[in-house]
Amino acid sequence: MTTIAIDKNYQFVCDSRLIGAKVCTCKKWFKYKTNGAGGWKTISYFAFCGNRIDGLKFQIWAEDGFKLKKYPKLGENFLAMELRVMKKSVIEKSSGKVSIKEIEHKVFLWESECPHGDLLEEVNLSYSIGSGAGYAIGAMDYGASAKEAVFIAAKNDEYTGGEIVVIYEP
Repeated sequence: MTTIAIDKNYQFVCDSRLIGAKVCTCKKWFKYKTNGAGGWKTISYFAFCGNRIDGLKFQIWAEDGFKLKKYPKLGENFLAMELRVMKKSVIEKSSGKVSIKEIEHKVFLWESECPHGDLLEEVNLSYSIGSGAGYAIGAMDYGASAKEAVFIAAKNDEYTGGEIVVIYEP
């Protein structure tokens, strides 16, 4: 499977191993950008565990605007985690400079049968999904970063491995 982790500082990390592929690695994450009202710019980072084809179907669906009627049929092992980073830029009147005034982070969990992400609302969230999730959560409970936690999961879970990728670093 794989391991995907996010720590309380919103470091978002995954490995690159696929289901049933003990040596094969691939890119298992993607970015989706939107511009919202009122100067908000949103970048969503997704990472998935499960079958690569399901991940590609989910990515195409997301890039097509998350249309509920077009939610793809995904395998029962599919899970995705989304980190939504929302930034609001403001133009200062006196200097004319653009600065980022507010940053919000939201974490969503997507499952194969659910065409809408579940918002994980806990403060100081450390969360992990995939076959090595137990190792990663245990490591983060003792102070490890998400990257360190996925590295520990890769040492202990035979289905986690390959390149460890930091998807988002605050």
